Parts: sequence; structure tokens; C-alpha cells
Amino acid sequence: MELKNKQTPPASGLSEFVRDKRIWVYYALVGLNCYAMSALGPLMPFLRGELNLDYKVAGLHFSAYALGTILAGSFGDWVVKRLGRVTALGGTVAGTIIGALMLIGAQSSAISISGVLLCGFCTSVSYQTLATIISDYLEDLRTIAYMEAEVVAMLVAGIAPFAVSASVWSGLGWRAAMVLMVVLFVSTVPSLKSYSSVKESVVKTGLRTGKLPRAFWGYGAVILLSVAAEWSTAFWSADYLCQRVGMTKAAAAAAVGVFFLGMVVGRFAGSRLVRTVESHYLLVASGIISIIGFAMFWLGTTAAISVLGLFGTGLGIAAMYPLSFAAIVAASPSMRSTAIARISLICGSSILVVPFLLSLVADRSGLFTAYSIIAAALVLCFASMFVAKRLEKEDENTPCVPTECAVV
Repeated sequence: MELKNKQTPPASGLSEFVRDKRIWVYYALVGLNCYAMSALGPLMPFLRGELNLDYKVAGLHFSAYALGTILAGSFGDWVVKRLGRVTALGGTVAGTIIGALMLIGAQSSAISISGVLLCGFCTSVSYQTLATIISDYLEDLRTIAYMEAEVVAMLVAGIAPFAVSASVWSGLGWRAAMVLMVVLFVSTVPSLKSYSSVKESVVKTGLRTGKLPRAFWGYGAVILLSVAAEWSTAFWSADYLCQRVGMTKAAAAAAVGVFFLGMVVGRFAGSRLVRTVESHYLLVASGIISIIGFAMFWLGTTAAISVLGLFGTGLGIAAMYPLSFAAIVAASPSMRSTAIARISLICGSSILVVPFLLSLVADRSGLFTAYSIIAAALVLCFASMFVAKRLEKEDENTPCVPTECAVV
């Protein structure tokens, strides 16, 4: 006799989404983790001047952060299983603080790079742990929280450069912006114990334990390609606008903000629409918008068309990661920690490799040709959405193995 998966109500006991203390702490930590990454670029010119770093060594800081994310994706779930979720969460907050202090007090590139590597690892493991806890806490309402957390992340990504600039202009120096981050991280520590009462999900699927669902690979492809498009667009769009439509460097740098504005609008709209519209339809709509937007940006012959396309690209890409992330979590009830860790591995690898690959192509053939890689990535990303949905249905139709389908 075939046993069916049982649906458990959210651990919160809520029938509708409510932002309680646990949710606000989740948003705060996601925002602070994003701040740690987003402040790195704006403070680098000051650190480079103080330590007399060349561009190659300065670039190693960004590579170190991505490497930390990759390591977290490879071993983060193992760390969480050994320590427990709340202990691991507290440890990652402490680790991020230590990494930030290493960066603040660095007298050599070895110390600063090590500090950034530690921050990359700890913020990523923290994100994984929080996502797992929130999934168990909210169950079917998790997507709303994930979408809203990504809105917070995008807002903080925009605030971090201004925080560094304000610290410098005030005469306090760039370190003040990082000290502020440390203080805010410390302030979240007493609230972490509120997660200890969230019980870990024990519902298992018909898939054999230890094996990620097939849907993971479909949605993982969407994440890999969308993250590649997001970071490559953000990294090189200013240079491209200068070359393609003749914008000044100052105007092009300001125009990059339009891309992030599009992402904020996209994630905010997505967090509202996901309450009433099926996630797959939102994902497909995002794919269409991103392809049209990128085509306008890439092929546009005037500044107005290219900048409008840049906004559309951000608007479309915005929802791809959180929607795919939520789909993977929902499809992996017995392996959420592992699935979320592997998502970090995918993201870190994409951030580390693809923008660098574009730079190699750009050196040989120009940015216009290099950006054809991103155009192809977005088309493949769109196709992957349908493959992922088909694999998700195949997972749902997989016959249950009685010993693995029961709730234990």
C-alpha cells in the first residue's frame, strides 16, 4: 500500500503570513550579511591605498569572498549538522564579526584577505541556516519571507556604499562603516535563542535519503545562469554604456544604479504577487522580462534605450533567485540543509567564474561580443525553468518507499 506525504502546518501556527520577531531577526541578519559583501567594493580604494596594493592583490579580496561562499556550499551543511542550527548560527555571527575586525585592523593583505574569506564563509553558512529554520517555521509561507528578505538585501546593497562614503566624508574613515556593522551584528545575538524552539522538519519524500531531487538540478540551473547574468551585468555595464552609447564614466556609473533599482522593484513586486500567483508563472514572466530588457540594453543604440533595458534586466532577474531557491527548498523536505548549501556552492562558483570569463572574452573581442554569453545564458535560463517544472512533477510522481515516506 502506497503511503502519501503528510502536510504539516507551519511551525508558527499561522494560517497567514505575519512578521513576528523571528522574521524580523531573519531580515536583519540577511541584510547585515549582504552589507558585509556590499561594503567591500566601496572600501577597497581606501584599503588599497593604505596597504599599497596593486589591482591584482585587491581583486583577490573579491575572489576570497566568493571562495568562502563556495567552501560554505561544500561543507556548510556538515558544520550545521555537527553543531546544531542555533549554535551554528551564533558561531557564524561571531565568525563574521572576527572577519570584519581582521579587515578593520589589517596591516597586510594576507590578514585582510583572510578576514574577507572568513566573512564569505560565515555569512553564507548563516544564510543557509536561516533559510532552513525559516522554511521549517513557515512551511508553505516560506516563499513570501524569502522574497521579502531579498528586498531587504537589495536595499542594504544600495545603502552600504553610502555608509562607507558618509564615514569618509565625516572624517571618521571607512572603518567606521564596518564598526557600525559589527555593532549591529552584536545586537542580534540575544535574539538568536528565539530560533531554538523551531523544530526541524522530519517529513520525507519518496526519494531516497541522501539523494537530491531531480528538480534541484533544474532550478539549480536557473540559479546558476541568473546569478551569472546578474553579477556580469553589474560588473561590466558601466564600461559597456561608455563604449556602446558614449556615456561619460560618471553618468554610466550612476546608470548602474538603475539596474539595482529594477531589482528592488522586481523583488518587492514579487513578494506581493507570490501571495496570489503561482510561483512558476512569476518565474516565467521574469524570464521574458529579463530577455527583453537585456536585448534593449545590449543592442540599444541610444543611452535612453540602453538604460531602460538595464532597468528591465534588473526587474526580470530580481525574482529568479528567490523563487528558484524556494522551489528547491520545497522539493527537498528531507534534505533542506544539503540543498541550501549546494545553492551557495552554485552561486559562489557562478560569481567567481563567469564575470572573469567575460573579462577574458572582452579583452580579445570586446564587451559587445562578451555580453553575447549573457544573452545566451538568459535564454538557457528561460528554457531551464520549464525543464525544472517538468522534473518537479516527475519527483512528485515518484512512488513512495514506505520506510522513507512516513513521518518519524
